[in-house]
Amino acid sequence: MAVELYLKSLSAETVHVAQESLPPISKEALLRAGIEKAAIEALELDKKPLRPYRVHAAADGGHRLHEILENIEDDVRTGLEDHYKELTGAELHSDLEELSIALEYSRYPYEESIDLERINVSLLMWLSEYLHGLVGTLEPIETVRWRDYRE
Repeated sequence: MAVELYLKSLSAETVHVAQESLPPISKEALLRAGIEKAAIEALELDKKPLRPYRVHAAADGGHRLHEILENIEDDVRTGLEDHYKELTGAELHSDLEELSIALEYSRYPYEESIDLERINVSLLMWLSEYLHGLVGTLEPIETVRWRDYRE
């Protein structure tokens, strides 16, 4: 699970979703929050009310580790794959594909069809440690994509 979460953290987006069921944010509340009056006027709140929003993270790829890797931004993914190959001599995508069964198997270990010996636990633990060390050193990338949910 740790490997999955580390990989998803490299492709996750912060999503802001307007909450239409809540009352609009008032000009007074924005002023109290320290927003300059000119900036508030530019929002044209009389024409389009500004709603509070909920923030959550979203990452694609399901639970298959190699598919999560494919959803990471190209430059980040390429750097990760190159560094991994330099350290191990192996292909990250192939190793993740091999380990993709680990989460499924760990959730259903007592089913007769599950062969836990198919999981390379040493590789799984090493990869978890590797990603832990790597992810902690990266600066977040901020990209803003705007969609006006007030329309």
